[in-house]
Parts: sequence; C-alpha cells; structure tokens
Amino acid sequence: MINIKQYFKRNSIIATNSTNTKVLKSNKHNKDFRLASLSMKPNLTICPASKAAGCLKLCLVNSGRGAMSSVDKARSLRSNYYMNHKDLFIAQVHKELNNFEKTCKSELKGVIPTVRLNTISDIAYELTDIIVKHPNILFIDYTKRARRLKDVNKFHGRGDSGVDRRAFQEAFIFAPPSLVSAVSSPPGVS
Repeated sequence: MINIKQYFKRNSIIATNSTNTKVLKSNKHNKDFRLASLSMKPNLTICPASKAAGCLKLCLVNSGRGAMSSVDKARSLRSNYYMNHKDLFIAQVHKELNNFEKTCKSELKGVIPTVRLNTISDIAYELTDIIVKHPNILFIDYTKRARRLKDVNKFHGRGDSGVDRRAFQEAFIFAPPSLVSAVSSPPGVS
C-alpha cells in the first residue's frame, strides 16, 4: 500500500512538462504561454455534476494515455490525496505553482504561466486561495456546474483590479486585466 503523503513528497501534482497530447500541442504552437495541467481520476466528488450532465460514463479519463495503468494509478492517487488530505494537496499546489511561475519567468524567458487545474475534473478552485495567491498566472477552467459560473461572477479576490472573465463556451479565465488583454486565444481553450 502506498503512503500517499510520502508519495507526493517525491512526485508532483501538476504536470508542467506534460505528456498530455493536447497540452503538448498548446505549448509547441504558442510561444507566449506555457500551459501546465492537473489530471485527476473523476468521481462524483471530483466531478459533482458529471452524473446530471450525463458525462460520467462518457468521461475522457480513459482516453489516450489515460488507458495506461500507470496514468490511471497516478490520477487515482492525486484524487485520493485531494479527497483525504485537502490541506496538504492545496499547499503542494501552491508550491508547484510558485515553481512553475519562476520557471516561466527565468528559464522560459518571460512566457505567461497558464494553468488548467481541472483537466478532467470540476473542482471549484476559485473558492480556495489558489487564484488570489498567484496573480501572475493565467488560470483556464471548464465547468458543467451552473453554480460555479455564478461563483465566477461573484469572485472578487483581486481587489480593485477585479477579475476579467471571458466566456469560451463553458470555459472561463481568471487573471488580472493585464494578462487577459494579452490573450487572443488562450492555450488549451478549444
């Protein structure tokens, strides 16, 4: 049996050098942004509207590399870590986002760090302090929950600068206006 806390001391939660084909394409074809992603194993906790939306049985979780047992195991571990040790999970996300932002600024010559925390999940990260504590990161998200879209409209964690929200079907972006003004077609939004 894997000790999940020990496992995530050695392994990352967020894929910043992704093997996700769609993320790789986004990073290859867009030199202004670097996309990182978080893939978890969806269930009714991770994707609370999946049953009502009818996508639980059709979920992309087993598509592509998701069919590989190692990928499935890693996603399951991340989901279990989130559900059973949420505070530690969120703390590690902060740490990894700080590192990703530094990498984008120094090693990648100032590209805009762009993160999709819900690659195949639907967690309301906007209700945590993650977005507020990382104002230089462009967050892209999708949802099937109307409640989350209402929460995005209420979101005001950035003081007077506010949050610029642009809708792309079911997608939305959290970012300060200076970042969003640079976005014509955000990576990973299609």
